[in-house]
Amino acid sequence: MKYHTTDLWLASYLVEQGLTLTNYEKKGPGKLQFTFDSSEEIWKKLNIAYLSSDVHRVRQAIDNLKSLLYQ
Repeated sequence: MKYHTTDLWLASYLVEQGLTLTNYEKKGPGKLQFTFDSSEEIWKKLNIAYLSSDVHRVRQAIDNLKSLLYQ
């Protein structure tokens, strides 16, 4: 099955975990949609694992620090 995300951090995590990026498509200024072939079971497992990963925690920290720019 094909699965899509526009989340660069999630896409990077999925590639690092061994999923193959099968396609990408520009969806607007500064935005890409990444496509992966995966079983539903593996896709769900990796998406859940991402939420508790160091990658996700670093992303949250960066987002929190960036928000200081707009206060």
